[in-house]
Amino acid sequence: MTTHRELISRLAIRTGMAFVAVNYRKAPEHPFPAALEDGSKAYRWLLEKYNADQISVMGDSSGGGLALALVLLLRDEGLPLPAKIVALSP
Repeated sequence: MTTHRELISRLAIRTGMAFVAVNYRKAPEHPFPAALEDGSKAYRWLLEKYNADQISVMGDSSGGGLALALVLLLRDEGLPLPAKIVALSP
């Protein structure tokens, strides 16, 4: 999480948007689907505060793949989808 603090900070300043960084569980200590469950829990929390069209899901590296998988899970569960998905080098 601390590895992305500067990136998140710069994006927040330049876009004027609020960001939430999710410290999801990682393998091998927490195998699949732990990270996906954490992403889903965070998204559901955001839906309590914002409309889906106000939410973007973003990740880089393995987090980029997680962002894409999360949106597929949300779709399959019939939840409203985020306005944007950003996957940096998934």
